[in-house]
This record gives sequence, structure tokens and C-alpha cells, in this order.
Amino acid sequence: SYGIALGRNFGERFSLEVGYLHGNYDGAVGLDDLKLDVLSLDGLLHFYRTSRIHPYLTAGLFAVEGDRDVGPTGSGAGLQAGLG
Repeated sequence: SYGIALGRNFGERFSLEVGYLHGNYDGAVGLDDLKLDVLSLDGLLHFYRTSRIHPYLTAGLFAVEGDRDVGPTGSGAGLQAGLG
């Protein structure tokens, strides 16, 4: 898999980030393979930005498109949140 994300800071504590992830996942013997494409938009809230290590909270939206060699394919969207 591979991905890329680009972000922009808006002041010292807030930033926005848009990301793309593509993955190819090989199924076990006898099972089909899976391809995923994910697009996301996240807001990040930073704390202690001037220190060497600074924590942040993130929340955003994502859309995913899945494709299988055999069987149904699908797409969906959702919310995501995290910390780092």
C-alpha cells in the first residue's frame, strides 16, 4: 500500500489535512484479492506546539472504494478520530 497526505496550518493550534491511500491486499490461497482506495479530510488540534514533542487530536471524514477480483465490490463513507 502507499499513501500521501498534504496539510496546511491555520494558526498555531489548528491544521487541515487531505490524504489518499491505495492498498492491494493478496487473499489467502483460494480467496480473492482486495484493492482499496481511501480519500480523507481531517482537522487537527495541536497542543504544546513549541515543545519538541507535541500531542494532537484529529477528526475527519473519509470515503473508501473497494474492488475485489471475485464477488461484490463496494464503497462507503464515515467519520474517523484519533490522537497522536
